[in-house]
Amino acid sequence: MQANLKNRLDSLIRAASSLTRPQLAVITLLVLTLCVGATFAYVRSRPRVIAVHGGGTGGTAQPGERTITIHVAGAVTNPGLYKLGEGSRVADAIAKAGGQSPDASLDDLNLAGKLADGQKVMVPRKLQQAGQPPTGAPAAAAETSMININTATAEQLDALPGVGPAMAGKIVAYRQKNGPFSAVDDLDSVPGIGPAKLEALRDLVTI
Repeated sequence: MQANLKNRLDSLIRAASSLTRPQLAVITLLVLTLCVGATFAYVRSRPRVIAVHGGGTGGTAQPGERTITIHVAGAVTNPGLYKLGEGSRVADAIAKAGGQSPDASLDDLNLAGKLADGQKVMVPRKLQQAGQPPTGAPAAAAETSMININTATAEQLDALPGVGPAMAGKIVAYRQKNGPFSAVDDLDSVPGIGPAKLEALRDLVTI
């Protein structure tokens, strides 16, 4: 077998020595072209490496990230349903809805609270200052103005007769947990407000 290989090598050497320089240059170029083509084909056949980034911020869902659907309502620029990345906060939902409107009151909202799928974020509105009638309304209207229990702050609820700071805080906490009141009578569900206190407040509050 070794003799056979030696004979083949001798044949190749004799064949190469009989070629002219231009012929050798052409053959060399062809060999280089074949090598480059084979290398390029090998590189293209290898799998690509795709960078995977961590979860997004600001509530925007990244590709492949789990999402939740949130209802943003009240004093925001564009109320409606929005999809956010899982783990988003109340502040992210408000930003997704275009931000709060000029009459928004964020004091009673926990902007750092985590959101759950199907949750409703209700952004309350500021109330007219007590004793100050709305623009174009007669001064007597201010005397009969009622407190909206769905949008009032804890300080405004505290001003109601028989409602102290602790009770005002319970009303706000109940509203944040269960959503806005659908009727004044729903105040009876707030711990500490019984039938007597509800009757005392009935003509002073609204929804």
